[in-house]
Amino acid sequence: MPSVGSPYPLGTPVRDPRLLQNRRTEIGIALDAVAPEEEAEHRHAVLLGEPRAGRSTVLLEVARRAAAERNRLVVWLRGNEEVRGKRHRLTRHLLTAVVEALSVATGAEAAPWHLAWRDRVYLQDRSPSTERDLLSSALVLAAEPNAEIDRALLDLDLTTLLRLSREADLRGIVVCIDDASSLTEDVPLVEELLSLDE
Repeated sequence: MPSVGSPYPLGTPVRDPRLLQNRRTEIGIALDAVAPEEEAEHRHAVLLGEPRAGRSTVLLEVARRAAAERNRLVVWLRGNEEVRGKRHRLTRHLLTAVVEALSVATGAEAAPWHLAWRDRVYLQDRSPSTERDLLSSALVLAAEPNAEIDRALLDLDLTTLLRLSREADLRGIVVCIDDASSLTEDVPLVEELLSLDE
């Protein structure tokens, strides 16, 4: 147990970068993996450790530095019981998280592509597609909200979102899943998510 006045309270992520000096090597390795300074293939990092070892703190710092120092859009996936064990819900959760974070970060809430996504996914607009429908998965989700999104279609839409982020002068997208999330309890589902960068 930390002493009174300890800067490392149990169960609370450390947010002061000065207190992370002893973690700088693993933070650097994870940061270089998910947000390399030079253009690189899509990659991922997995942080492992015992409970209360500081994984969430390291993840928060990697995310902060990816955004601040490497100009990446950071998207957080949070799990819930509806998502666990259901690939189609995880896919929708991933796409929605990236779409909404990108629209907010780039001020694109009124952009035609974002309005099309919202009309299709949230309002189930099934009208014929138009040039503003940049994300094909939205058309599938408009027809059937619980539809299974084909892997090729998911890859295409994530590539489109990456292109949109680069057009907004971001250098890429980093998706963070904290192990406190119920998402990580379904190992095969997380492995499939990680395979998207292959």
